[in-house]
Amino acid sequence: MKRILTVSAALMIALIFSQAAFAAKATNRSVVEIIVSNNGKATIKLSGADVNPAACQNTPYVIEADAVVKKEWLAQLLTAKAAGFNVTLSINDTVCANDNKNPKISNIIVL
Repeated sequence: MKRILTVSAALMIALIFSQAAFAAKATNRSVVEIIVSNNGKATIKLSGADVNPAACQNTPYVIEADAVVKKEWLAQLLTAKAAGFNVTLSINDTVCANDNKNPKISNIIVL
């Protein structure tokens, strides 16, 4: 039983650190532009240099139309833009969005 608990704890710790390893950060940036197209995809432009760890074709960040948290993320970004707050985006290190054209957002933090 002790061995199972030890192995389970080690796996949980490894999972926590592996998630952190797969997300580059666009840190403390202002929201410059939010474009929502008629197909439901949202393109996000932030101040400062773009973070593109997966070497996607284009650099604006994208929230895909079918993203489960799309409404919540757009609400956060619109609030940050309107109130003048900065945001930090976590960008997926290995996967691009929008048919492999744009950096994929993993999470958003309003500062």
